[in-house]
Amino acid sequence: MKQKGLFVFLGFSAAALILLTLPRHSWAQNDCPQWVARVVSIQGSVQVQKSGMTNWEAVHMEETLCPGDTIRVQEYGRAAMVLQDETVVRLDQKTAVTVKAPDPERRSFLDLLRGVFHFFSRTPRRLQVATPFVNGSVEGTEFLVMVEVDQASFMVYEGRVLVSNEAGSLILGKGESATGRAGTAPIRRIVVRPRDAVQWAVYYPPVLDLRTENVAQAPVGWQRRLR
Repeated sequence: MKQKGLFVFLGFSAAALILLTLPRHSWAQNDCPQWVARVVSIQGSVQVQKSGMTNWEAVHMEETLCPGDTIRVQEYGRAAMVLQDETVVRLDQKTAVTVKAPDPERRSFLDLLRGVFHFFSRTPRRLQVATPFVNGSVEGTEFLVMVEVDQASFMVYEGRVLVSNEAGSLILGKGESATGRAGTAPIRRIVVRPRDAVQWAVYYPPVLDLRTENVAQAPVGWQRRLR
């Protein structure tokens, strides 16, 4: 009887050990009732820091992000994630973004800590973007946000963005940009060749529909380029 009990205990211990040594994404994909974003493209080193944690872990394809999670792209890397409303956010190298839960009006929230991201949607969306220097309230289909050491910039390709901080605000339209610094109101800038700022994003395939079931049915060559 004691021998049988010992076998049961050892079996349980072995199972627990296997579970604990499995990669985190294989058994803890969804840590929250409602995810905020889903990772759909990874190039190079891309990591995630889960809300309330201090360690960084490698991001995996189709991994979901919960409110408060931070995703960062290391040098020479790139990534893309899809928000709940199917909006695509492309992250350039040296970029870190914290995702937050949508507000009651279903506006998505992103906190860009550093780097560059490109926002694209097939239909106009509402999005709130926070940076260390200036914030943006977006209504549109395409724009770019860049955070540097001492300033942040918004560039609008389609739609409009309300750019603001404690010192002032202004509204940007198609083809306009603004730069904000700590303690000073955002300043409208003239960009001669606005598409040059987003050349790194053109290497992604055209975004048609990145829902999981549609990606699985896409041509093999297209899926390889996405990843």
